[in-house]
Amino acid sequence: MKAIINSIHSDSVPFIADVMPEMIVSFDAHPDLGHWDNVETVKSILKLKIPQKIKSSLFRTSIQVLLRVLNPNSEIISVVPEACIITDYNWNFLLKSFTRTQPKRRRFTKQVAISDWRRKLTKLSIKGNMCPPKDLESLFSLIKGRSLAIDIDADYIFELTRVCNTPAGFSDIPIPMRGMPEDNLGSINDVLNFVSLSKPELVTISEISHQALKLNNIVRTFFNTIKKMGYTIEEGILYDEQEYSDVMKIKGDFHSYYMKEAISGHSGEFYKYYVDYLKNLGLDFTNVDV
Repeated sequence: MKAIINSIHSDSVPFIADVMPEMIVSFDAHPDLGHWDNVETVKSILKLKIPQKIKSSLFRTSIQVLLRVLNPNSEIISVVPEACIITDYNWNFLLKSFTRTQPKRRRFTKQVAISDWRRKLTKLSIKGNMCPPKDLESLFSLIKGRSLAIDIDADYIFELTRVCNTPAGFSDIPIPMRGMPEDNLGSINDVLNFVSLSKPELVTISEISHQALKLNNIVRTFFNTIKKMGYTIEEGILYDEQEYSDVMKIKGDFHSYYMKEAISGHSGEFYKYYVDYLKNLGLDFTNVDV
């Protein structure tokens, strides 16, 4: 059994696809449903001969689409805390309002945010589980006797989120949360207990910062516990601080490029803008019909 560490969440998905599990349970503090309605675009981009850093950056917020595209026959369950679903919806709601010439002034409710999340997952044939407040034990009946991969973005775990590249954040949630922040994220004990009891053949762990991987005691204890369960810890694709900064610059540059087009009303032509942006980086597209 293996546990593979990657700096960026999107780099975990190909490792999962390699083992072809019957079921995937993916933990995250972000819904990561980028391009949920542009699956064919993601498939097209995956065919391009582009450097790994660019792939890492472009798909970093499209984890659920990547999981579905690279694991077409697997049952997938996306586990995201309820509070994080609301945060993400709020951010995207504000972003859409910003790109409209005359945004409609309306409020959304908690149920609207949750329904929107479930609707997008359903489009991808992925199930959703809001934990917390739900309990992870509700998943055991679904995975019993099936080959399993567990995908962990460490920002899902309260004790680790502060040492992640993109911590979970609740500052912009417009409605009251239940209790303290730790009540709105998964706990390290619950996740480790879930791994121990479900016994996946593969565990992928991502988004812990380079410095924390080397120095943080909680991170060290987390991996030591996984080792004691019988897992071999392997390095996947790891970036140091400068390399990670380079990846995020690519992502930021493309986001600025795309937002310019979105504000102009052209946001539906994802593939064209991906290809235009990548061509501007001087990449070779001679082997791909674009």
